[in-house]
Amino acid sequence: MRRAVIPPAVGTITAPAPEERVDAALARHADAVVDDALALLAVPSSVMDPDGPAQALAAYLALGRRLGLRTADLDGRAGYVEFGDGDGYVAVLGHLDTVPPGPGWTRSPWGEVVEGRLYGRGAVDDKGPMVAALHALAAIGDADIVLERRVRIVVGTDEETSGDSIGRYRSREPDPVAGFSPDAVFPVVHAEKGLLWSEWRRRLGPPDGPVRVVSATGGDAPNMVPDQATAVLDADDPGTTARLLREEGCLAEIDGATIRVTAFGAAAHGSRPELGVNAIGRLLAAIDRAGPGGDVGVVIGFLNATLGRAPGGGAIGLPAPDVTVNIGLLALAGGCVRLVLDIRYPAPLALGEVEGAVERAAAEGGFETGRLTAADPLWADPSGSLVVSLLEVYRAETGDLAANPVSIAGTTYAKAMPSTVAFGPRMPETPDLTHAPDEAIDVDGLAALVRIYARAIRALAALPP
Repeated sequence: MRRAVIPPAVGTITAPAPEERVDAALARHADAVVDDALALLAVPSSVMDPDGPAQALAAYLALGRRLGLRTADLDGRAGYVEFGDGDGYVAVLGHLDTVPPGPGWTRSPWGEVVEGRLYGRGAVDDKGPMVAALHALAAIGDADIVLERRVRIVVGTDEETSGDSIGRYRSREPDPVAGFSPDAVFPVVHAEKGLLWSEWRRRLGPPDGPVRVVSATGGDAPNMVPDQATAVLDADDPGTTARLLREEGCLAEIDGATIRVTAFGAAAHGSRPELGVNAIGRLLAAIDRAGPGGDVGVVIGFLNATLGRAPGGGAIGLPAPDVTVNIGLLALAGGCVRLVLDIRYPAPLALGEVEGAVERAAAEGGFETGRLTAADPLWADPSGSLVVSLLEVYRAETGDLAANPVSIAGTTYAKAMPSTVAFGPRMPETPDLTHAPDEAIDVDGLAALVRIYARAIRALAALPP
């Protein structure tokens, strides 16, 4: 059996101290955490898997019942696992949908343990942490701990796309008195940037000139920096065109008058595009240098001169600090071009201000825009009881007494639920592998999450009304 050692707490304890029976219960759960995470990782649950998110939810709720907890399924879109009694509840809010695995994996995206690391799409975001939270709650129940409030692990299935499942949950269930989402980074997140997924569409005239763009495609999801993008060109002089493409770092394969060009980048989370290299941007630059003619050439030139300058907000006329733009999706074929941008912006910028800038920038290139999803920035008082309680838990469990609340570029379900902030699972200074190939978490780190989340649940349940 895979044994993950749950480390002892260190530091000055200011959150509620766990009793010996809680420690014993946590130790009894250690063997099952990795195996249960592997079982959940084996369920493909991206937007590319139509029934996958619902199947992952069903598997998670079945695990909750097996651990002796109450469960509810809300139409296969959302659900919860619950423990305890009383009025009001504390929420652990996470998701089981993922982005597609994408290329570049050296380990299985469907779950694999190698040299003490758990690999798989969702190992960090959010399947691994959600399994840790489930075992944390079950251990509290096994230890016969009486909590001041009920605790619910609220599960969504569309955080990587629309986020509608939590709205569906809130239309049927009361809001929590406090909660956290295991979907970001420690010590505790008190602020998140706003989010806008903007779709750009434009009709195209027929290809023309000595270099003609037949099609182009790239990206798996708006919130992923694409690491590969491809295009098909026809050229009167394919040798010269291929040479220009190769000088831009692309692979160019010639078949008669047709050239298949592939641009490569480096994957990263769409909220931190500066950590990756956008293959769509590289493809646009290479095609632009090849000099395509006609309407397509004008559009490629416009996109290369504007969005090709991403990830800065200057690409859309918002040179404000900390605005980022990720070209997440590109599809050019059949006389139409479509892009989806992932835009992150800090307060005090408002959504209307960002959308106005986007519409003006798109109109310059003849594009129409549409909003796919959006979320306002989140800010929680860093001196408030919710943030302070979670920070004290983190300090007590890690010994990092100098830790302070942080702000992030990402967006989490914390935006979708009042009185909720993101809390873990990634430790500070740990490379962020969410949405990247070989997404992974240390087995010992997963075990530590169980202990941290058990303590956090007890701390929030004890908060005064």
